[in-house]
Amino acid sequence: MLQDDSLPPSLAAFYPADHSLLVYTGYGVEKELSFYSLAKKQVIKKISLTHWATCISLSSKNRLLAVGSRERVLKLIKSTSGKFQDFLQHSDSLQTCRFSPSGMLLFSAAYNEVLLWEVPGL
Repeated sequence: MLQDDSLPPSLAAFYPADHSLLVYTGYGVEKELSFYSLAKKQVIKKISLTHWATCISLSSKNRLLAVGSRERVLKLIKSTSGKFQDFLQHSDSLQTCRFSPSGMLLFSAAYNEVLLWEVPGL
């Protein structure tokens, strides 16, 4: 578990809809997701977060990102608009989240539970 004075984890993944984009978080001082273009060699978009991310997953089908935090929040974000929805069903810090290959399901895991979600459209 992260302590208040510890650095957030650095997380990164290639964006499934465009493999020349890298989505990362935890690098820097802002709570945000950054979209880095390998072709342009610069950050082309940022999405603010309310909490430091402990896990991220990117859907290959519907341009959604899932972001988990130690504050027990699972956030679904539409990458094209930044629109989001928070889910607070976990009773502990989120450790991992992953979309299914179809993009229609998402699982999230905390220390003491695993939840399976049907993914809504945003």
